[in-house]
Amino acid sequence: MKLRVCTTSPARSVFQGEFARHRANPGSGWVAVKAPRLAPVPVMAALEAGHFYASTGVTLEDVVSTPGRLEVRIQPQGNFRYTTEFVGPEGRILATRAGTSAALDLPADARGYVRARVTDSGGAMAWVQPVFIGCAG
Repeated sequence: MKLRVCTTSPARSVFQGEFARHRANPGSGWVAVKAPRLAPVPVMAALEAGHFYASTGVTLEDVVSTPGRLEVRIQPQGNFRYTTEFVGPEGRILATRAGTSAALDLPADARGYVRARVTDSGGAMAWVQPVFIGCAG
């Protein structure tokens, strides 16, 4: 299943200033939604289920979460290098991986949450939704 991109700003058609990667221009970030098709009902259902990520330029091929593992696959662009940080409660870095595929195996007694933050060598980033672990319910 592909991740579909929904842009969040029409600013590129109305903004008359300089666009550059180092500037905080309107429309320089977006949300990518994992939905079976690009239509309002499936996109809204995917958003409500948390099947999306935010990005300023990094494109993810897939995000897979199972009870004991979080995996991120990155769509390479040009000759960029990628670093994925797995972040836990209070912003603590649990692990760092290099490359276009990164995974974190979670200990059975882990608690709280984990999310992945991907950064390319040009400074663009993507943030996946937190995966809550060790929660009763």
